Amino acid sequence: MRIRLFAVALLLRSISTCAQKTVTIEGALDKAVNSEPVLVYKPVDGRFNVFFTDTAAERTIRNGKFKLEINLSQSGFIRLQSKSLPKLYFFAEPGENIQINYQKNKDGVLELQFYGKNAGGNNLIASKQLLNNSKTDEALFQATLSKSSKLNEVVNGIDEIIKEHTTLIQRCYQNKTISAVCLAALVAETEQKAMAWIEGILLGYFHRNENIIKEIKLSESDCQELINILYKKYDPFNHRYFNTTTAFDNAHSKSELIRLGIVKGHMPHENAWGAYDKDFEQIINELSVINFAPDEVQSNFIGNALLIASVFKPMDEITYASILQKYIRRFPGSAYIALLSESFISAYMAKNQVSQAILQNNELLSFKTAENKLTVNPANGLDTITRFQSIIKNCFKGTPVFVDFWASWCSPCLAEFRYEPQLHEFLAANNIKMLYISLDNTGFRENWKKLLSNYKLDGYHYLANQQVKANAEKMFQGIPRYMLFDKDGNLVEANALRPSSAQDLYKQIKDRLK
Repeated sequence: MRIRLFAVALLLRSISTCAQKTVTIEGALDKAVNSEPVLVYKPVDGRFNVFFTDTAAERTIRNGKFKLEINLSQSGFIRLQSKSLPKLYFFAEPGENIQINYQKNKDGVLELQFYGKNAGGNNLIASKQLLNNSKTDEALFQATLSKSSKLNEVVNGIDEIIKEHTTLIQRCYQNKTISAVCLAALVAETEQKAMAWIEGILLGYFHRNENIIKEIKLSESDCQELINILYKKYDPFNHRYFNTTTAFDNAHSKSELIRLGIVKGHMPHENAWGAYDKDFEQIINELSVINFAPDEVQSNFIGNALLIASVFKPMDEITYASILQKYIRRFPGSAYIALLSESFISAYMAKNQVSQAILQNNELLSFKTAENKLTVNPANGLDTITRFQSIIKNCFKGTPVFVDFWASWCSPCLAEFRYEPQLHEFLAANNIKMLYISLDNTGFRENWKKLLSNYKLDGYHYLANQQVKANAEKMFQGIPRYMLFDKDGNLVEANALRPSSAQDLYKQIKDRLK
């Protein structure tokens, strides 16, 4: 099998990439941040990419500034991630120069400000004016779908919301703060953001969610007609929507509605991806649903799924290689193939060089910012641990421990990291240890180590095995989650406040440890 894997890798390596142009991105923060990396997630032939980092483009912030050079073959949305920056994505064209400032406005509030060819549109995204504000936009569409029992009123209400937001984009174009290419991309993006909220609500309705059924006044037949009317206008299978940030989720939702018989569409001649639902279940719910999409949509969706799998590694490399082989045979012209090939080679080589101790998952790491160094700590028996409480009692005898449960795919978890330097100072002053328990897949180990170094997470680190993850899931749902143990290993706070709570959290910790 090893020979076969290398044969696949060599075949993939031979595939060439498209001609590209450089996008230059310069950033400035309001404070003199140093030695903090900026992670880059660039689109794949224009298709949005959330999890796969472009390590060649990655740069470090020096004195509050950074400069990135990213090679793009097609226009699309780029995502950046850094501890000192908010969650950030923006539109870019090949060859464009972009300036990003993160500074206080006249009211003293930190905000992003873009400069450059498409600054007008990117500032709309940064200020969450294009249906990309999850705190309010979902409620907006829920209210719109619930306000009337008349189908035409609901359709008009949805169209009015979309028009209100796309008018902002048109105004930018008229003021020459975006290009025609950016105009088309942002209109498509806004329409598909709307569809993402609507599909989610209606899927809940057709799956008999009682709370949603109770709110919606339309009849079931009108709900079915509604989604069909909207797909005629804003069909996620349409090529013009392929580069939007919700393209994959929306395509999966429409495929599910076709499977349910709610929407007419492509009926698969074979269950091409049905055998892989379990392999992908940790990252995608029912991969096989995409069988109901046209071939070009399937090519994009499965390519992106394999890209995500190359990061989080929900399956072994043998299984991954066999799925990748099938993907190449089915979609030989896919833009994902070259990138997947390099990722596959790197991952396979790395995994076959790590020690058996690491594969057994018996490492407890510690990181110290002052030394910028990861250290492996002796922790006998971690490979047999099944409960995270046992880690506390085995490895932290005689000292209180504050525990942060997180994962690399959890945006709120990463957002909280920017508040943890102050937390570390408080814990050190009160002789309390800090333990980070990652719920990422164990195959993500090397990237996990890189992330905790990048974010300068002072303290101890453990990558949970399957038994520990199962134990954690019995105690709580959702992350980030914070817990506090006393010096005897007793749990004294099962749901501590977040680091962003600052003084309220510190008071809570002191109160619980009295």
